[in-house]
Amino acid sequence: MKKELPQMTISHASYLLNMGSPEEKKLNMSRRAFL
Repeated sequence: MKKELPQMTISHASYLLNMGSPEEKKLNMSRRAFL
């Protein structure tokens, strides 16, 4: 997962959204880290 840092902003978000897992906290943390 860390190998796709170049385009992980939308990829990661879409990945988590696709899984539909209740990991909103992780998603927010990831977004904060990327931003």
